[in-house]
Amino acid sequence: MDKDEYKNIFDNENSFWWYRVLDDLVEYYVKASIPTKSLKILDAGCGTGRMMTVLSKYGTVFGIDASPISIEMCKSKGLTNVNIADLNNWSAENEFNFIVSLDVLYHQSFDSIDNIINSFNKALCSNGMLILNLPAFNILKRGHDNIVGGNKRFQLKEIKNILTKNGFHIYGKSYRHPILFVFILLRKLILTNKMKQKSDLAPLYPAVNQLLYLFHKIENEFIKMGFSMPFGSSLFIVAKKDGGVNNHLDNDQALNRNGFISKVKIYAESNTILNQLFRYSLVGILNTIIGLSVIYLLFNFFHFGYILSNIGGYAFGLVNSFIWNKKWTFKSSQHYSKEIIPFLIVFGISYSINLLVVVFSVELLGIHPNIAQLIGIAAYSLSNFLINKYWTFSKPNEQAL
Repeated sequence: MDKDEYKNIFDNENSFWWYRVLDDLVEYYVKASIPTKSLKILDAGCGTGRMMTVLSKYGTVFGIDASPISIEMCKSKGLTNVNIADLNNWSAENEFNFIVSLDVLYHQSFDSIDNIINSFNKALCSNGMLILNLPAFNILKRGHDNIVGGNKRFQLKEIKNILTKNGFHIYGKSYRHPILFVFILLRKLILTNKMKQKSDLAPLYPAVNQLLYLFHKIENEFIKMGFSMPFGSSLFIVAKKDGGVNNHLDNDQALNRNGFISKVKIYAESNTILNQLFRYSLVGILNTIIGLSVIYLLFNFFHFGYILSNIGGYAFGLVNSFIWNKKWTFKSSQHYSKEIIPFLIVFGISYSINLLVVVFSVELLGIHPNIAQLIGIAAYSLSNFLINKYWTFSKPNEQAL
C-alpha cells in the first residue's frame, strides 16, 4: 500500500462510518470477555493505530506491522508499543489474551495464511481469542483492492476450515454489509470500463456518513445477538483457542451476559416455526431496504428510467429473499437450481393471493383501499412463508453455517 493511501486512512478513519462500525463490533467482543485483570492485546497489522487506541482502555495493547510508514503514524499518535514485524515469520508463545487482525490477511505479501493462523494460535494464552475481519468474495475485487495491496478475498467456509485445523473453536461468524455487497457488484458490472482505479475511502457528506453509520450499527446488533448473514462485502470471525469444553462454556456465558441478547440468541438458534417466521420477517424488512436502495441507486446514480429501476429493485429483492430464506430462515439442503423455480412460482401465487384479497376487501366488503392493502400484505406474507416452508425449502440443512 502506498504512502498516499496510508495518509488517506489516517485522515478519515476516526470519522468514516465503515471504521466506526468495525470499531464498535470489535470492542463489543473484547469488552464482553469480562476480564478479571488487565488484558494483553495484539493488533496484528496495526496500520495507523486506530484499533490500538480504541482497545487501550482494556489493557496493554501492542502493535506490529510490516510497514515503516504504519509504525511512524502509530508513534505520531503517541503509541509506543509498536514494532516492525512480518507476519510470515513472526512468532510468540502464550503471550496474548486477544489478537485482533483487521483486513490484513488478504494482502499480497503473505506466503501462507495457514501458517499465520497457526502462529496466532501459539501466541495466544489458553482460551485466548482471535478476532478477524476480512474482505469477502473475489467477485468484488476491484481497483480499491489493488490500491491497498489486497490480493485474496475470503469466504466463510474456507477461513472456518483454516481456523479449525489450527486449533481454534469458532465462537462468532458472519458476513457483514450485504447492501454494500449489492452496491459494489452493481457498480463493478455497470461501470467497469468507465471508472478509474481509485480508493473507496473518501469523505462523505456528514449527514450521509452518519446515516450509514446508524444503519450498520443496527446490523452490528444482529451480529452481536448471534445472527449470521449469508453474504456481504466483509467477513467477521471471532475464534477461541481450544481449551476444553468447560472453558468454551465459561467463555460463552461471559460473552452473553446481557439477558436480552442471551434470550434472543437462544431463540434464534431454535428450530420452531415461530422462530422461522421471525427470521422470515427480518428478511422481509431487509428486502424492503435493499429493494428501495437499489431502486434509488439505479434511478439517481446510474440514471436508469423509473420502470427499469423498479424492476431492478424488485429483482435484487427477490434474489436477496431467496438466498436469506434458503440459507438462514429454512436452512434448506437442496441445490439452488432445484429451488429457484418453485420460489418464483410461490412469489407469483402469493402475489395473486395478495391481489385477490385486496380486490375482495374493497369491492365486496367495502373496506378502504389503504386498509385493504395492509390486509393484502398480511395475506401475501403468510401464504409466501407457509408455501416456501412446506414446499420450496422443505429439506432442512443440518450442516448449514
